[in-house]
Amino acid sequence: MFAVTASSNDLCKREYSKGCCCKGSLTFLPLLWAAWTMGSLAISYAVAISLGHIHGFLPFISQISMMNPEYIFSVFACSITSILGSAIMYIEYCYIDIYYSDISGKWNKILLCCGLLSYLGFLVAAYVSVLVAINVHLAGAIGGFGLNCLYNFCHSIVCLRSSVWQDNKQMVIIRLCFSVSSLAFILMLGGTHIVCMFSISCTQANINLPLAVLEWLTLFGMCGYILTFTKDFQRLRLTHVRSISKEWTSMLWSLKNSMKGLKCNNYMRSRPFPMEKLGQGTNTNYLED
Repeated sequence: MFAVTASSNDLCKREYSKGCCCKGSLTFLPLLWAAWTMGSLAISYAVAISLGHIHGFLPFISQISMMNPEYIFSVFACSITSILGSAIMYIEYCYIDIYYSDISGKWNKILLCCGLLSYLGFLVAAYVSVLVAINVHLAGAIGGFGLNCLYNFCHSIVCLRSSVWQDNKQMVIIRLCFSVSSLAFILMLGGTHIVCMFSISCTQANINLPLAVLEWLTLFGMCGYILTFTKDFQRLRLTHVRSISKEWTSMLWSLKNSMKGLKCNNYMRSRPFPMEKLGQGTNTNYLED
């Protein structure tokens, strides 16, 4: 069983003094998320361009994963991204619970649910292609981007209202810039699409490039915000705690082995000694006397 604890060795030993192993910090997770997400998008884009599946310098994110083989790779990459992102959201939830004692646990849980639902939306958008069901794909994409931007904005407000933000003013300002910009980009994307729907002279081809630019800028804002979690994760560590069930299992196993050995010794003592084998190759006259 694993638990997220504070980075202090004294606190780790005090809370988990028996059967624990305190691992290193969790700083690598946001870096891994950003590198994997951007790298997988670059690979999908390169494959789609080389195979002639997309035409244009800056397509939508969904357009680089519409056809095979980039669709299969994008589904796999998005699954890994969602798993890593969900882990980051949960670890940040533990961080707020440990260090932000003045933040209500209810709001912390709402933040966690918002973050997890955003990655569920990304999974829906990845698995359901535009060519299969465009409405389902759009619902997943809007839910993923919208909830993630909302999470970032609310998280930055939580950091701003906490009593410890005075120690990290620069980090809070950077988070506010990333969250506000990404939220503004996603609102501009939706607003541009709605205005074009009610405008007679506007066509979808006219707004494809601006919408694609806003979508990629929103993704970069989300990526930049997650990278700021490295500052928080430096104060956390993953602790392996030996569960009670494992202790009982090992205890019962040792008891079973000891009982088996005791039974074997009693059996050997109860057997008669083979006298005929004792006399083979030896002088047994003293036994006859």
